[in-house]
Amino acid sequence: MNICKRGLIVICLLFSPVLMSANGSVNEINTCLALTEFLDEKIALEVEVYSQQQIDDMRKGLNIYAYYLKHTVIKTKLLDMYAGNKVQAQLMWNLFYRQKNTFIKHLSQHYSVNKIPSDYSVALSKCLVKAKPAHSQVAQPIANTLILMGK
Repeated sequence: MNICKRGLIVICLLFSPVLMSANGSVNEINTCLALTEFLDEKIALEVEVYSQQQIDDMRKGLNIYAYYLKHTVIKTKLLDMYAGNKVQAQLMWNLFYRQKNTFIKHLSQHYSVNKIPSDYSVALSKCLVKAKPAHSQVAQPIANTLILMGK
């Protein structure tokens, strides 16, 4: 088995759900963050499929949602997990950051076509179930992104 396959297996195991609940585990939400950042990179290249205004609107929604996931959900959950120990939470965040970048790299290698497949919008919808933003300033832009991705 080559290194890429082994790495992908390890990443899948690390990102597999720890808890089965409506609220996603930190691993699941970190996977959602990786997907969101990956989609932001891909959508920037979609000038033949979407208008520039649509691209800007989708990227705005993805960036707002990524910020929400990173700062409101993941970092808060890590602090809770480590009873407020900021050093431990930062160490875990560093690990999640490396995992996220590896996941994005694997997605980029696997999905090299410059068209946004519909399974991306399905995956992003599932992320919204795991980490649903309560505030409309986050919820509305990401909802608009999903609508535009479906076009």
